[in-house]
Amino acid sequence: MSKPKNDLKCPQCQSNLQRCLIQQNYAVTICTNETCQYPFNSNEIINDLSFISDRDILRAAKSRLEDEQRK
Repeated sequence: MSKPKNDLKCPQCQSNLQRCLIQQNYAVTICTNETCQYPFNSNEIINDLSFISDRDILRAAKSRLEDEQRK
């Protein structure tokens, strides 16, 4: 969905992290490196869940639509 605040790096491989919606208004922060399993190989995945406001969801969707229109 979007990058988490502060452009955090994966604690296991130092790749960028990204928030992905898993349910309305809730996202899990995951590693963008497809070979890295973070946070799914972590004992405390609950620490990587976050609330996402409707405004942030709509902002990301609008940005994607604008990007598609430019292509």
